[in-house]
Amino acid sequence: MDINTLLQIGGSALGGGAVFKALDYFINVKKENRSDFDMINVRLNDEIKRLYLRIDDLERENKDLESRVRLLEGSSEELPFPLWHTSLNGEYIWTNQTFNNSWLLPLGKSPESIMNKKDEDIWNKETVAMFKQLETLALQSVSREASMRSINLDDKINKPYTVFKYPLYVRRILVGFGGIAFHEAA
Repeated sequence: MDINTLLQIGGSALGGGAVFKALDYFINVKKENRSDFDMINVRLNDEIKRLYLRIDDLERENKDLESRVRLLEGSSEELPFPLWHTSLNGEYIWTNQTFNNSWLLPLGKSPESIMNKKDEDIWNKETVAMFKQLETLALQSVSREASMRSINLDDKINKPYTVFKYPLYVRRILVGFGGIAFHEAA
């Protein structure tokens, strides 16, 4: 064998070894990237499973709350004194029939017209200020309620009332305020 043939064979061997080394390097890098991807994929799948379980828990909790609200509304709908609930934003979310008949009818309003509306949209400035003051006092009170006597809500409502306000909680989280009023004997 001459020197050229030996150089060609040696060069081919070296080149082939280099190609195999480079190929081996790229395969290992690809495996590394794949294992990172697999690890991220496993984490994401675990998180998705956890979120689905949480959604199921929240749906069960929501059904429980809906049942409680229906029971509360049903048991207080026909009571002979005005009752109402407002959200933390101050928007009306529920009123009983006595509230509707005794307060809304004289004002020319319907229950539908005040839902998701605030006190400012319904009452005069004095009544709004009194409701806000009662809510603040109720939150500060040990008994979690506050009241005021001889309240004239509006010129169109002839009777004075004693008004109670109290915070509404769901699982110790403040969600709004409730109100109840008793008309005072003349």
